[in-house]
Amino acid sequence: MTPVEMRLDVARAIIESLPNGDPTRAERMVHPDVELHDAWAVGAGTYQGLSGLRQLYRDFASAWEDFSLDFVELEPIADERVFMTARQRARRRGNGRVSERTIYFLLAFRDHKLVSLDGWHVCSVARDVAGLTD
Repeated sequence: MTPVEMRLDVARAIIESLPNGDPTRAERMVHPDVELHDAWAVGAGTYQGLSGLRQLYRDFASAWEDFSLDFVELEPIADERVFMTARQRARRRGNGRVSERTIYFLLAFRDHKLVSLDGWHVCSVARDVAGLTD
């Protein structure tokens, strides 16, 4: 597997683990210094390290009754990051409100593991931060 394929595989697996509520699977793929930015506004805003990763999963479980992410596109970036587009569907715990939207992620890697995950709801902003042009 090439380095690009490895990054794409890790990116896909991390995002797939969110709806499944499986931080143990994700922990094997993240760097101990991981920093996750809460694009969903369900908790702390920024989660750091493996304990932060576990907290993000707990916050997801407490916020969402039902949550899914479907991949739209994975785009490797020359500087070893991955730009991801996904379609999200979620039902809020408590009030049952459903939201469906496209969300954009920028994932960075160190030592073949995820070290940073940022997410946005506006494509042009996300692509600009990633240094991508259309």
